[in-house]
Amino acid sequence: MENKNIQGKNEKILSVLKTQGPSLPVHISRNIEIDMIFASAFLSELVSNKEVRVSNMKVGGSPIYYIPGQEEQLEKYYKYLNGKEKEAFLLLKEKKVLEDKNQEPPIRVALRNIKDFAYHFYIDQEGYQKLFWRLHTIPEEKARKIVKGEENIENDEKSKIEEKREKINLIEKIGKERENKPDRKNITVEKNDDEVNYEEGNDEKSFESEKKSGNSEKNQEVRGNGQEEKEEKEEEQLLAIDENKKGNKKSDLVNEKVLTFFKEKNIEMIEEKEDKKHSYMATIKTYSNLGEIKFLCVVRDKKNISGDDIMIASQKAQNLKKPLLLITDEKSKISNDAKKFLEKNKGLIKLKKL
Repeated sequence: MENKNIQGKNEKILSVLKTQGPSLPVHISRNIEIDMIFASAFLSELVSNKEVRVSNMKVGGSPIYYIPGQEEQLEKYYKYLNGKEKEAFLLLKEKKVLEDKNQEPPIRVALRNIKDFAYHFYIDQEGYQKLFWRLHTIPEEKARKIVKGEENIENDEKSKIEEKREKINLIEKIGKERENKPDRKNITVEKNDDEVNYEEGNDEKSFESEKKSGNSEKNQEVRGNGQEEKEEKEEEQLLAIDENKKGNKKSDLVNEKVLTFFKEKNIEMIEEKEDKKHSYMATIKTYSNLGEIKFLCVVRDKKNISGDDIMIASQKAQNLKKPLLLITDEKSKISNDAKKFLEKNKGLIKLKKL
């Protein structure tokens, strides 16, 4: 029964991704009406089964999940890249292919960081290999032809634009022909010596059906735009986490105790991931008899530590495939739910009160 329930949730998640495209865990959570922690767990399982892919870039600390074939749709999240990474993406989007050595140093670094959008390849020129970057939607074979001058990007773009224009003109022409069609009950049209009979109603019904279909599509588009606006607001809220990192001051617990604890125990900080007044998160490195060990360190400066606090921290550690070091104030009260969760996962979570 439990396996069927899990399978059902996985199918719902895949359905949401197919209809909405690349999504954040918060979108999945809302659509299938489950807690975001569980949504993340289901997504991790689908990633391990290779049914879903996960982005390298993150929005508010969360990666983007998508199904194979939706890579191009990831571009709607480019606005959450930092300044130089965004600049590098837009440059690559415009040029399609860039030679690494011809770019400014900050752009060269940024191209290496936007792994979802920039793919590298080498071409032998003048006796040595030159490094190039191609947009993720450009096949490598095509990129090589562009570098060698065998394919013109401008002509390719123009042909696509012309093709779209032709389709639009055709649709407009068909619409005008239907509007100008005379109202006749029975007509006989001669075409290539064959007679084709038309009866009143058949063509009109077809036109009315298509008209209704068009209205339905417009309504769906309006609803879709509203949904996109709602999701953009949520994404902006998530993005604020990253933007606030620099502005918020560390709590007294972090300043006075945690950093001192790191120094005393020879714990090396690798990367700060979250820095808020009452919440701090970083990847750290320490050494034991077994050698180097990396942890996700989560600091919760709260009077009461709930089960949800520890579950969320544990999920973040699992996403990074690291054990969790949870640090709280010595006066913090641990709820019964939290204690049970800690006991159940004592091999993966270490609690330290300072």
